[in-house]
Amino acid sequence: MSAVVADNGYLWLIAEEPGTVGRGKRERNCVHEPQCIVLDKSFVRSASSKQVREVCENYRALMPEDLFFELIHSDEVTKAKCFAKFPARESPVGLLPPVGVLIQSENEYRRPCTPIWNHRLHFNYRFNGKLATGEFELTHQQLAGVRKWEEDLATETANFAERAKLIINIFPILEGYRPGQDRSKINEVLHDIASNMEGVRRFYRWVAPEGFAPASIVGRPWAVFRYIQVHLTADVEFLASYGIDVNQPKFEKLENERTDLNYLVLAVLAKGWRRTTRP
Repeated sequence: MSAVVADNGYLWLIAEEPGTVGRGKRERNCVHEPQCIVLDKSFVRSASSKQVREVCENYRALMPEDLFFELIHSDEVTKAKCFAKFPARESPVGLLPPVGVLIQSENEYRRPCTPIWNHRLHFNYRFNGKLATGEFELTHQQLAGVRKWEEDLATETANFAERAKLIINIFPILEGYRPGQDRSKINEVLHDIASNMEGVRRFYRWVAPEGFAPASIVGRPWAVFRYIQVHLTADVEFLASYGIDVNQPKFEKLENERTDLNYLVLAVLAKGWRRTTRP
């Protein structure tokens, strides 16, 4: 099984990168520790129960908060089928907090959040059995939590679409690019985002609020560094796919793409992503 599956420019972020901080130490640890795998909805929905359980048993499977809310937000049939695929045991997957929580931790302790397995929620739990039978009913408090997630996602999606249109201000080489044109300039920028650590640090120094960790200590093992890389990459891919006021993607499609960015940040930090790419 391939530990990582990604598309387009995101491959640049997951490809081998020279000079990764602390790489040797982590690789030695990986000899004794199972690979972390970040799950997403496309995999859980399309994979068989056997495949999902094999990942949970053989890897350190991680369920981001977005995946939990996406499953809870699904129709009853899909929700039941998905939750029925997880092993019926205590703590079948590690539950991950949002990326923002990891970044807050980095700012507080002035050190990278990796390995992110250590940031899973540290309590034992079992999924409510009714989630796998279609009998589960959300409480008013739980419904409020789902609505809050929906509202936050809608806001993040709108901001994503507007911010992506400004990418040519950051990378003037892309001025005038139109979807369908030769991707040479696009790929040049994507490669620079993935490989030029000092370039990402300069951007971080420019946008980081007061009180954030100094740019000199921020690098690839940091969630905030990967967050910037992933979002810059997404903005470039947005331009490549939709242009500036050329194509108008449906908001639902953009919501899915925006949610994928949260998965991708965690997957790059974990160095493992299990998903299924639909044509």
